[in-house]
Amino acid sequence: MENVINKVKENKKIFIIVGIVLLVGLATWITASTISHSKKTDQKEDLNVVLKKLGTSFYEDFYYTNIGSSDEERATKLARYETIGIKVDLDNLSRYNTENVKEEIDKFVNEKTNEKCDKNNTKVIIYPKSPYGKTDYEIETKIECGFEK
Repeated sequence: MENVINKVKENKKIFIIVGIVLLVGLATWITASTISHSKKTDQKEDLNVVLKKLGTSFYEDFYYTNIGSSDEERATKLARYETIGIKVDLDNLSRYNTENVKEEIDKFVNEKTNEKCDKNNTKVIIYPKSPYGKTDYEIETKIECGFEK
């Protein structure tokens, strides 16, 4: 009887040790997965910020001033785009103010895969809003750099 009790105690110790090892392994795997996922998300979020900045500069410093010569003319033209938006891809953003945007455009590479962002499908969509002033708009971004893979 004493032998059985000793074997149960030994097996209990082994069971606890195996359980601890499994828990540590599981915790390590969860941590590694979380870090890998958050890094991918962080770069995409960073690129969204850069893309919005490029879109803002393009719209306020170039597009808005060139779409018309008066506030009334601008309002009339911009009203057409209120629901469909003004789509400006990364390729066209790179051509605007080339000296100042080159460094920003060069950031559009997926760090994990070294895949360059698609210059035609990575874009901003600018939705002008009434009363159609220089800062009356919303920006949506679309980024295609292989993050979904």
